[in-house]
Amino acid sequence: MLFNFEHQDDVSSVDISDKFFASSSFDQTVKIFDLETCKNFHSFTGKNSFTCCSFLKENIIAVGDEKGSINLYDLREGDSTVREFDCQHCQVNSLTSHSNFSMLASASIDNSIYLFSMTDGTRIEKLDGHTASVRSLISLGEELVSGSDDGTIKFWKVK
Repeated sequence: MLFNFEHQDDVSSVDISDKFFASSSFDQTVKIFDLETCKNFHSFTGKNSFTCCSFLKENIIAVGDEKGSINLYDLREGDSTVREFDCQHCQVNSLTSHSNFSMLASASIDNSIYLFSMTDGTRIEKLDGHTASVRSLISLGEELVSGSDDGTIKFWKVK
């Protein structure tokens, strides 16, 4: 084993950038570790269990929780929220930036994918098509790819 990072409850998500490793947990924390030093760089504590974290840019991380809150943090600014999003009020399972950082895409427990404006945080669109919780989401060029508890993987053309 090379490294051992710990939480006090289930780890819900991990992500990595060129400089940092992040983990979110049901212990209501997101921990950011410096890859060069392998030490805790920063921690965020919330009121709810964190269900996902995703680096959108090197120093920008998106964090979602079980109640549907989504926040962006700039790691250079500490605990300051860069942007709060007009949330869907149900558990966020996965987050990714889309279309050259102009949109944030969110996979949700309510079988939907939500698209948000990175400029002002408002919801742009809701994508329906899964019949069970959407668990994972990635951006692939002009498309989003989603995986669901319904056993399907869908490709979405998003403009």
